[in-house]
Amino acid sequence: MAIVKKQLITVLAVFASPSCSSAQPTLDTASGTSFAVGERPRAITTADFNGDGRIDIAVANADSDSVSILLQQEDGAFSRVDYPAGNEPADIADADIDGDGSVDLVVANHETSSVTIIINSGDGSFTEAERSPFNMAARPHLHSVAVADFNDDGFIDIASDSSDSDSISVMFGKSNGFEPSIQANVGEFPYYRLGILPSETGTRVLVPSPRANRVSQLDLSSGLALAVIGDARGAVMARSANLDNDGVADVVAIMGDGVVMWSQVDGRFSKLESTPVAFDDATELATGDLDGDGRDEIIVGLWGSDQIQILSHDGKRLGKIQACFRPAALEIADLNGDQKGEVIAGCWNGSNILIFDGSTILPAS
Repeated sequence: MAIVKKQLITVLAVFASPSCSSAQPTLDTASGTSFAVGERPRAITTADFNGDGRIDIAVANADSDSVSILLQQEDGAFSRVDYPAGNEPADIADADIDGDGSVDLVVANHETSSVTIIINSGDGSFTEAERSPFNMAARPHLHSVAVADFNDDGFIDIASDSSDSDSISVMFGKSNGFEPSIQANVGEFPYYRLGILPSETGTRVLVPSPRANRVSQLDLSSGLALAVIGDARGAVMARSANLDNDGVADVVAIMGDGVVMWSQVDGRFSKLESTPVAFDDATELATGDLDGDGRDEIIVGLWGSDQIQILSHDGKRLGKIQACFRPAALEIADLNGDQKGEVIAGCWNGSNILIFDGSTILPAS
């Protein structure tokens, strides 16, 4: 596997302590630090790729057909290596595909029906898997990928949207690779970003449908059973979240004109009365604990602006971060181990990501 680029990126201010500990952070002026990646970063995931106990970053770069791996160093710097990742990477997910204990990557290739799998050598370096790319038989092409053991057999499976066939394409994992893809009918036009929903009885696929105006969960362990979570007009993205710190996954979704949240109790979902929260052109979201209180906040990227909006676990507006124009790739991860998640944003029109230190975004709870 050819390595496109390698460089050392020094963190200047991401993990710096505030100069005055008693001052309240101002959301509108939270500043981020920029790091170079490939062209048009489209999706981000985080994990410890080299087993050193520090969280690293992987970025899918749509216009350079690559994934940038940013390995976090002991001094807080990031060492970057780019790897080829197929045609126009549009989404990325991490999982231990080959069962060796290291975190691998699955990339959805836009304008194709395939996913590219790149395998971790254990030290944070990657090579493309044998027989990759894998045909998901998605129609007309892929926008997203969701990865987990969906049928509870001990092997990682891959799901992607297949909007023109009103289905989800699924490849079930096996000991030496994957079964041929199947189509799971989920109703009208599943699109655009799938999610995963963990539960005590297995992991489900979260399916937004902008034409059916709903978000559903697909159970692939019991005959491809589909259950509606709730109505969401123009839903295009769904993510699980810990909204009430009860150990049960809740759901957040982008709909046509805002964000809606559902709390799960005893297996049933109830829409939060404070939602939907209205936004124009909401296009991306991520969930994570920004203030260390054990409950997730929600960040929302707006297609036509440079803003990242922040919502509380109960749907209240907490403020905004000024990022870069069209922050179309978002992630929350605790990069420095202080129990407060950092905000990571990819810049649609550029070749960089921004990292905002969690300790400067919200006051401690």
